[in-house]
Amino acid sequence: VLYFREGRASTVSVVDQGWHRTLIVNGKAEASDDPIDGHVQRMLGHVPVLMHPDPKSAFVLGMGTGITLGAVTAHPGLDEVVLGEIEPVVLGARPFFAAVNGDPLGDPRLRVRIQDGRNFLRTTTRRFDVITADPIHPWTSGSVYLYTDEYYRIARERLTPRGVMCQWLPITGLAERDV
Repeated sequence: VLYFREGRASTVSVVDQGWHRTLIVNGKAEASDDPIDGHVQRMLGHVPVLMHPDPKSAFVLGMGTGITLGAVTAHPGLDEVVLGEIEPVVLGARPFFAAVNGDPLGDPRLRVRIQDGRNFLRTTTRRFDVITADPIHPWTSGSVYLYTDEYYRIARERLTPRGVMCQWLPITGLAERDV
């Protein structure tokens, strides 16, 4: 165990398993620096930014290992990146993934909002060219509201006219009807 903290609503740890490090939230492995996980996380950052013709602003929901956030901040054309993270102690896990995330919390364009990401989108008047989320499993406690019609409507209202939203879905764990 490299890191362990009890936060307001979650217990967060980083475990070195020899071949990779895993971020564990409330006893469930949420993300890791395993190459397969890292590939998915990087795509969630790069793909929506690359799909927009001229992105200047981005919102990233969830820190996780910071790989998705790092992929977004890797794009120098962005003027501002906002991170919404509900659990502050997740941010403390950052150094343990620095080799794969590019240390995005050090980026001067980044603004961190410690609050529920969905609520942030619901209450802000800001519009973003890109909205993306770290891979958050729908079966994780409290996350199902990120997979609702209401959430997608909120996100659409916070996008600029040519804005792009990206979200990971665990296709292998869902029925076609669920998707």
